[in-house]
Amino acid sequence: MAHTIQVNSELEKRLVFNIIQYLKSFTIGGSESDLHVDTEGLEVAVQCISAAFSLDPNSQELAAQYSVEPLSLPHIFGLGLAGKQQLEEYAKSQLVRVSCLYLFRLMFSKGTRA
Repeated sequence: MAHTIQVNSELEKRLVFNIIQYLKSFTIGGSESDLHVDTEGLEVAVQCISAAFSLDPNSQELAAQYSVEPLSLPHIFGLGLAGKQQLEEYAKSQLVRVSCLYLFRLMFSKGTRA
């Protein structure tokens, strides 16, 4: 029994549509040997994902509504990873800062009690 997946937000629809477009891009304009991917398998994946999410990958209306061009999915993913790294570095710097302040207060409070 097949179930249709309910995608509730526009962001989720946009993401799924662009994943489909990204997968489709591997099946256009190159031979399997050039791409080192199973293009037939990708075509099946595109059909399955499109059907599961009730999205027509050939719809010009959906392309106009959900496209992320001129960016690409790998570019957006790279930006997300870079942002994650910056957040991690910021969090580490704040942890060091808080740790230094804590140690300073410990040292200062011990020095004034003597």
